Amino acid sequence: MVEDRRQPHRAPAVGRRALRPGSERTAARLGRGYAAGALGTDTFALRVDTAYRARHGHELRTLTRDLPRRLGDLLYDELTAMLERLRGEQRAGPPAITVALPPDGPGPWLIGRSTGCRLVVDHDTISRYHAELRRTSAGWEIHDLASTNGTRVNGWRVDRADVGVDDELVLGGVRVRLRAAASGSRPRGGRHSTSHGCKM
Repeated sequence: MVEDRRQPHRAPAVGRRALRPGSERTAARLGRGYAAGALGTDTFALRVDTAYRARHGHELRTLTRDLPRRLGDLLYDELTAMLERLRGEQRAGPPAITVALPPDGPGPWLIGRSTGCRLVVDHDTISRYHAELRRTSAGWEIHDLASTNGTRVNGWRVDRADVGVDDELVLGGVRVRLRAAASGSRPRGGRHSTSHGCKM
């Protein structure tokens, strides 16, 4: 007689999805609230069901907002809210500024945190002398100046690349969208403030 060594057949899980982190903890907090008499039976059952269906952390926090909270619960709520804010910032991407390409004039145009740069970008991820724009016969090119966090053009990390209107640079953790210089503009020595702590 030949022994059947195949694994037993398992039915696929239907209608199951991964629980949101925190669903079990929220259900436990609801259970404590029910045991303490803070929730009626129907309300408890409805909220537990909602906890297991929740898609966002703020939904879970709403379910226990009217219940007494222990110190551990308060710390957990603050921590999860902070992590969600950080994840939201990461999804949104780095801060962005729009910069006009320099008018015709002497160069190169230095970009960095140093006040000696033509475009001053006050951000922790930007090197003091991060990159420079150089005028060429064909237009403009950007050169990375051995910066700590690098320079990207349209998603590609570069040491040198041709750039023009509507190209997107990422200098360290700052996105820079290039636009055309204003018509009739002339080189000038002063700097004026732009958004995200940048000057030009």
